[in-house]
Amino acid sequence: MLGFLAANFFFALLAIFAMKYFLKVLSLPPTIWPPLIIVIGLFATYVIQGNMFGAWMAIGLSVIGYLMERTDFPLAPTILGFILGPMAEANMNRMLLAAKGDLFSFLLTRPIFLTLMVITLAPVGLKVVKNIRSEIAKDRGERA
Repeated sequence: MLGFLAANFFFALLAIFAMKYFLKVLSLPPTIWPPLIIVIGLFATYVIQGNMFGAWMAIGLSVIGYLMERTDFPLAPTILGFILGPMAEANMNRMLLAAKGDLFSFLLTRPIFLTLMVITLAPVGLKVVKNIRSEIAKDRGERA
């Protein structure tokens, strides 16, 4: 507890005395900010990892993100997938251990799973049926 108080005190002193230098950074033109952020980020990945793999990975993922942005690929679901993917994988492994390898019979005997599957698949099925009916109606209209 005392260490946190001391750290906050020293950071407050640093902020007070270094504020005029921090404010000078804001006077830089806006065109300098993106390259500056990239260089600082690459330097930080190199320092944290201790090798160039992290920096090359950051460059590669940045290029992929740029290409996804250019092709109007949604970035938010991708980032969400990267964040939630390891948790989903861990829970899937836990479920496979509980099911002793027989996943489908394990899930199909659970009423909660069946209810959630019906709730999930019903709108998809209804949308497919609606599209098929509209296509049939459109074909009948073109024939007449």
